[in-house]
Amino acid sequence: MAFQQVRSRAGVFGTVAIAAAALCGPLAVAPAAQAAPAAPASRTTTFTVPAGVSTVSKTIGSAHVSVTRATGVGPLPMVTCTLSSEAPVHFMSIVYGRAKMQCSATMQRIELTTSLYRNGTRVATKGPEWGSSTKSVENQAYVTYEAGNYYTGGESNVTFPVGHMPPTGSVGNYSEKVDL
Repeated sequence: MAFQQVRSRAGVFGTVAIAAAALCGPLAVAPAAQAAPAAPASRTTTFTVPAGVSTVSKTIGSAHVSVTRATGVGPLPMVTCTLSSEAPVHFMSIVYGRAKMQCSATMQRIELTTSLYRNGTRVATKGPEWGSSTKSVENQAYVTYEAGNYYTGGESNVTFPVGHMPPTGSVGNYSEKVDL
């Protein structure tokens, strides 16, 4: 499973953290008699908007984030949103790829598009699925099975609660590749 996080906070402190983690083992929906494999450790990257600087941009993997310091607004609680894309699973004659955006607070809006790739070519897309006044959105793309190398891609746009800077965020990531 791959994770990508976007955090937003209003206030003169301007601290914003972006975390990206690529987890090596697949985490998939498993039948009741079969446990899913344990998730390996993650990698995290954090950055701060320093005093005297109004905007900081950062690229982590395929995600690019620009953060602008808010002025004249008191601190609001940190909001963290995590996008996870799970490695595809083959069940019967179908291959499924699932993505989920989970936030630590109720967001104004969350949009999520999930795509399934075979041998580097997008073969299925579902979405955007969206939710208003919610903490999470998830969906899955699926395609008829053909032998190949598969991975799941997730793309999400969020609108943070009123007063947060930046007011919106976008993030995308891919799961690990699996031969099915």
